[in-house]
Amino acid sequence: DKKGISALEMKLTPAGQTNESFLLGDDNSPNIFFIKWNGLLTSSLIKYILVSMATVNSDPQPDDAPSSVSHNGRFEDIYLWYSCRYLPHHALQGDQLDSARLILSQEPFLRSRMISCGFLGGTIMHAEYCTEVTTALLSKERRNCVVRQKLRQTKKKSDSCDGDLTKCVESNSVFSASSGDIQRDTDAWKEVAIVSCRIVRAILKEKELELLSLLKDSAGQRSDNAVEERRGNIRKQSSDDPAIIAEVEEIGHAFHALGVTVGELGCQDADEIELYRKSLKMKRLAFGKDSCDESIGDTLHCMGKYYQGHWDIMEAEKYYGRALNVYKSTLGPGHINVSKTLHNMGVIYCNNNDLDVAMRCLEKSLNIRQAELGQNDESVADTLCWIGRILRERGAYQDALSKLRTAHDIKVTLLGDDHLEVAESLQNIGVLYDDMGNHERSLEAYGECLRIRRLALGNDHEDVCETLTCISNVHRIMGAYERALQLYQEILRFKTSQVEAATPPDSFALSSLLQVYEDMLDMNKARLGENNDNDATHKEIAELLLKMGTLYNTKFKDHKKAMEYYQKSLQVGKIKKDHKHVGDVLNIMGVVYAKNGSHKKALKCLNDSLSMRRTVLGDKHIEVGLALHNIGNLAAKEGDHRKAIASYEEALGIKREAYGPESISEAKTLHSLGLVHNQAENYDAALKCFKHALSIRKEKLGDSHLDVAFSLNSIGKIYKKQGDKNNAMECFSTSMNIKKSLLASDHISIAETISEISYIHEENGDIEN
Repeated sequence: DKKGISALEMKLTPAGQTNESFLLGDDNSPNIFFIKWNGLLTSSLIKYILVSMATVNSDPQPDDAPSSVSHNGRFEDIYLWYSCRYLPHHALQGDQLDSARLILSQEPFLRSRMISCGFLGGTIMHAEYCTEVTTALLSKERRNCVVRQKLRQTKKKSDSCDGDLTKCVESNSVFSASSGDIQRDTDAWKEVAIVSCRIVRAILKEKELELLSLLKDSAGQRSDNAVEERRGNIRKQSSDDPAIIAEVEEIGHAFHALGVTVGELGCQDADEIELYRKSLKMKRLAFGKDSCDESIGDTLHCMGKYYQGHWDIMEAEKYYGRALNVYKSTLGPGHINVSKTLHNMGVIYCNNNDLDVAMRCLEKSLNIRQAELGQNDESVADTLCWIGRILRERGAYQDALSKLRTAHDIKVTLLGDDHLEVAESLQNIGVLYDDMGNHERSLEAYGECLRIRRLALGNDHEDVCETLTCISNVHRIMGAYERALQLYQEILRFKTSQVEAATPPDSFALSSLLQVYEDMLDMNKARLGENNDNDATHKEIAELLLKMGTLYNTKFKDHKKAMEYYQKSLQVGKIKKDHKHVGDVLNIMGVVYAKNGSHKKALKCLNDSLSMRRTVLGDKHIEVGLALHNIGNLAAKEGDHRKAIASYEEALGIKREAYGPESISEAKTLHSLGLVHNQAENYDAALKCFKHALSIRKEKLGDSHLDVAFSLNSIGKIYKKQGDKNNAMECFSTSMNIKKSLLASDHISIAETISEISYIHEENGDIEN
């Protein structure tokens, strides 16, 4: 039983150690036994439960069939009862997260859990487990990481689980110390948590409909619009139907618990507020329409918090106001729940710049918290921080500093020097010193905040980037541009990785990256004012302008704005006679003009780029070859076959000399050359180019690469024009198979190949195909 398990865990844990620290113990600690024991228990129970669940959740069985559930709905099978309650917990403790993920995505298991624990108990247990796993995965200090690495050294390799629960329990650990694996574990767990929460929600909805139907029948209602009447009448019926009332209340609490869990997962915005609404509806049915039960206040508070998180200020204020009224009526004006709601309302007003109202709410909250919890509670520190922010906004710097320092001291005492909450308080203190013009003290606070955040979050985190930006701006104000720009390089790397990782593009991340470029540009211009002959600074300005143009071109799709920055970059290069940079910018501008149909401008830019690159780099440099390839592309679009062929052939010679024979880049130019020969109706020359490109691509990329499919498609077209329908069909069919395996079913390239195959069938008289 649970008590026995807890006793065993306590016995295994050495005196003076928490369970967490024990699990990260040294080689002599018994933690490996602890994990193995949980793993073995998980393995045994999961194999048992596969059969038992089928019995509990299957169609009605014959009278003489063994049953795991008694007539009153309780489990007679103690192993099934225990598994439904504690199996996922043991899976996590035994390093069997794959098993937990699979079992929690099974509706029969979750239904069995509801039978075992009741609707509210089952939901709360599910919520607690979701929180436990999410916390374990998101924590930077990975629990059991050291132990699991030791276990991997002794575990034997086994077959992958392939979705089979019985194999899964014996497979290798899904945990890894690498940040990439941590993120994959977290994403995979969240997907399962979403699925399992939706299953639990569906089970609760079924029970909700059943209870509403019973209430309707009991009240003698026939109209679908009788909800308000039922709310008024339900308390009158409570003496007749106490069991129904109790179940309605239980389902209301269960919806609330599930809503909180969904909110913590942060993946199902619409589901979260829907669950709170259902909770509120069921609680009002249970307690009466005008009841002020504390739990109704809890749900109203959560709804306010939901809307606050989504910046819907009016809705958040409305629900917090209702929660406040309920708490005051049921608990009294000095209760800690009143303080909690007042604090959140104060934060809303502060963010909405209604500072006077915000201060009144926060001061009332602070008075209650200090009276109820004492002067040194963490929630007291939170409220002091917000009061400090308001005082800073009002210019009352000394009072603000006093509040922020007190909050900081409380957090250090309660949480330790290296806690993220301590870092947050240091960040606030740094901002205040910055406003006061005390830059040295500001840098001290920011520096300690940065140390804690790097320790807890690593280098690639938004909060670390925020602190780096603050430190850089202080150096910028002090005129220390070199140091500020050094820090901005790290900020730039992080912001760039954010933009590159975002799918689809994140407009906020793009704007944030653009602002970093603007700041760096301004600092370089300021630095240049000190020494106008600094070539390195000019070069950096030119590069920044070029990158800003590329950002507008590739991410914002604002080609006009992109050209403005390209022109500025070009001018800097010309002024400093940086011919290499000028050639690079002209080449990029030529490509952009060509893509937008401005072929005359494109050709001028590309020819100027080629001339500049020949002068600076020599005729055989690879960048000359790349420029020639681009000129060939443009000439082909213009129908100037002779110029296109000459450009491609010269580019081929340069690429072969630079990269060696049979390179991927050579194959690209060969394919383009084949397309021009095809346009010029030189089919034999085109076929030779396409086949050569195909052989390179197969050798370098493999038979199933998309470029291979494009080569085959082009060869098929030549065969079709030459009347060789059999070879054409073979090429088109192979190309089609590759495309279908790599592209979406409605991709235009697949449609093109289907059209070619249809044409050949029609030519062969095969009208049906």
